Amino acid sequence: MWAYSLDEEYFSVAGETIGSAIVAATLELQDRLDEYRKAKGNPDAMFPVGPECTVYVGECTEHKPKFSDYCDILETLEEQAVDDEFGDAAGDWFSGIPKEWVQELNAAVDNIISEWLTKHDLEPKFIKVDSWTEVVITLK
Repeated sequence: MWAYSLDEEYFSVAGETIGSAIVAATLELQDRLDEYRKAKGNPDAMFPVGPECTVYVGECTEHKPKFSDYCDILETLEEQAVDDEFGDAAGDWFSGIPKEWVQELNAAVDNIISEWLTKHDLEPKFIKVDSWTEVVITLK
């Protein structure tokens, strides 16, 4: 995914390519210029800085929540049983189960969490942009 910023601080996701980020930035700048011209009552007015604007484009990563990445569910279940005074017998409750079963459980939990986030419109709306480059856009 690619994102753009007009201020080098707040980035907006724009698409799958650097070109899509440049196009989205250009469209936003053109909209802002049109509003500026309308406010000034001058269809030929330019921003005080001129027709050239620097934008920032960079590849971004979206956060994908994974419950199973930070919580070992089976270990937690065993610890609960031990803490509930079932003793050492509960401590090896899940020993020797196949890795595939654990992966199946992790996938199921991740799916449930994802569905719940979507249902309540709680999906992450933030991104991480590790590095970006400056692009100069000339407006008309």
